[in-house]
Amino acid sequence: MNEIGDAYYQAAIAYFESQQYEKAVESFIKAYAYGVYRKEILDHLYACFIMPNETEFRKNYEENRKNLLTVPYEELEIDFIPVSDSKYYLFHRPSEEFIGFFQLDDTSIMSEEIDFESILIADYWDFRQILPFMKERTWDTVYIILNEQAPRLASFFKLPRFYELYMKNAVIFDKTETMKLFFEEYSDFYLPKKVLAPDEQYDYILNHIHRKRIKYSLQKRENVFLSILIPSYNRGGKALSAVEEICRSNYDSEIEIIISDNGSELYKEEYQTIQQMRDTRVRYQRNHCNRGFLENVIRALEAAKGKYAVLSSDEDMMLVKNLPHYLNIFKKNQECGVFFTGGIGMNNFAPLEKENVQYHGFKAILAGINQNYMTGIGYNMEMIRRRALLEYMRQHALNIMVDFYPHCILNFKLALVSDLLECGQPPLWLEGEGEKDEGLKPYMTLDSRERQYVDTVKLYIESGITGSMLCILYIERCWKFFHLLDLALIYYPGYFNENYAAKEEVLEDAKRRVEKNIDLLERYTTSEEREDLQRKINEVFLEFREKK
Repeated sequence: MNEIGDAYYQAAIAYFESQQYEKAVESFIKAYAYGVYRKEILDHLYACFIMPNETEFRKNYEENRKNLLTVPYEELEIDFIPVSDSKYYLFHRPSEEFIGFFQLDDTSIMSEEIDFESILIADYWDFRQILPFMKERTWDTVYIILNEQAPRLASFFKLPRFYELYMKNAVIFDKTETMKLFFEEYSDFYLPKKVLAPDEQYDYILNHIHRKRIKYSLQKRENVFLSILIPSYNRGGKALSAVEEICRSNYDSEIEIIISDNGSELYKEEYQTIQQMRDTRVRYQRNHCNRGFLENVIRALEAAKGKYAVLSSDEDMMLVKNLPHYLNIFKKNQECGVFFTGGIGMNNFAPLEKENVQYHGFKAILAGINQNYMTGIGYNMEMIRRRALLEYMRQHALNIMVDFYPHCILNFKLALVSDLLECGQPPLWLEGEGEKDEGLKPYMTLDSRERQYVDTVKLYIESGITGSMLCILYIERCWKFFHLLDLALIYYPGYFNENYAAKEEVLEDAKRRVEKNIDLLERYTTSEEREDLQRKINEVFLEFREKK
């Protein structure tokens, strides 16, 4: 055995003399493992590789540790043998053993797309084991607990650019108790959802802190990321079920659930149960009387503390297992003002497609104005507040589209200046069972549908849209007008039979109204553009007249 060790030792000397330093160090380490010339090998490596760089290592350590570490340099247990600008062999002084090598990355592991989630790493000293988990994604924060591993893990901070490459998003605790006190004292810091540790104690610790936060937190909740808004009226049982399902989430400081009760006369006991829930995430507010759908939605949005908010009907249920995916989507798409989070159901959710960005302008406007169903629409609240859009909605309360579909108008106003994201898979919502169909609703009549499209066009004009874009949007509203009438003729033929002899008469009346309302565009379009509109209106009329 010593013959092999001697051979490695002699090879190491030869490599060193020929300035093949990496091969020399590798051979010295192999000889050391065979137990030969151990003192001579250490003396040589320290004299030629470690001590000449000691000043640099100490300088690196002071630069890298910043406010993360308090371990004195003299207590660090691992020394590094450089064989290139990025490759270092490790020697553990207390055990007097070589423990492999470490290769520095060329660039920082941080990317521009920062994840919503954080990770907790505890009781591991070997940064080489930790690094693959840090590279899984660009974590929002990497929390590290040192405990007894401090002298070894901290040694890696002696390496050049270590902070810049790996530690920009790190928070380091000297011991477990410090971590517990931090998260208990500062509840606005989100708990890490992934844990890397040798045992399960940290999962129990974090879950215990989570339970305390949702039951007993006395701090103001100033760092809410997502407000889940549920305007509700006379459906307390369904609202209670929706809230209870969201409360199954393992998020605490990240979310809030706002129930805005519009002066309900029914299911008061269930609403009272919501109001009395011992969960700091749940906020209940009640109007003294029914102030209308628009005002209830506005009040819910006004109450939101979150950076983002998402609307939900009290009939629908959140699929909380998919919430992490959407928190990431919100965070990584801060340039978007509107988000369509998908759902599954028979009536109100479109089939889920791939994630798709509609850039602000024409396509985003069309997508936003046509998202009639409220559940799943998310908003960048800073954009709403900066543009005073809730006050805008109140000022336009007499506009029937604002009154009936406030979310559509918010979508439109934001689509003028920001992108809209259709989120695709996976779904965030499960459509609830709707109320029994009691016949044609007032907003489905021909007169109401006309007012809806006319008032939408008025908002377009007021927002500065003119010329060809206004004409395109006008004809799109006309097509929607005919489409909704066509659906009403299919499902509620009796209503129209009272006033019209045949379907064609309804469509001809609609065509006359659409042609007359072109006058709205006179000051904002050319005569040629309006003449072209007449032709396109006739094409839309013929399309629906010929439908069977």
